Amino acid sequence: MNAKLLWQRVLDAPAGWGVLVFGAAAIALGGPQVVDSLRFVESAHHTTGVIVEVEPVNGDEYRPIVEFADVEGRQLRFASTETAGERSHFQVGQTVGVLYAPDDPADARLDTWQSRWASDSIVPALGALLVVLGIAGLVKNRRRQRPPSRNRLVSTPVESHDR
Repeated sequence: MNAKLLWQRVLDAPAGWGVLVFGAAAIALGGPQVVDSLRFVESAHHTTGVIVEVEPVNGDEYRPIVEFADVEGRQLRFASTETAGERSHFQVGQTVGVLYAPDDPADARLDTWQSRWASDSIVPALGALLVVLGIAGLVKNRRRQRPPSRNRLVSTPVESHDR
């Protein structure tokens, strides 16, 4: 098959295929991040930490610097990946839940939905939505292309015979 014919077939394909493939790719790219988050949350130790500082990130975003003690009593600090648009969202002295990897306590994050799942789940969730939309588009396109069924009852006008 030559390139021109192949390109024409691609252009003639219903848009649903493109949306479906793009959605599947998003799931494939984002899926490993979700799996990593699941593994982290499953094996992580939970403790309480204290916000010791709030630092600006990118001008108008702020993130907390959190201090916590691991199971051996060592004091550790980490800069959260979770940010907020207002400095007042995080207060110095505020206690927060912390999850950290037992084999690497420096690998820590806030114990919030946003820190656990938000950034990791956006791409796969968008991919799942695109897969559903792509399938719906393909089904709709297939129904549109299907020839009318011969089994349908068709009403025909009844002729009246005057005698």
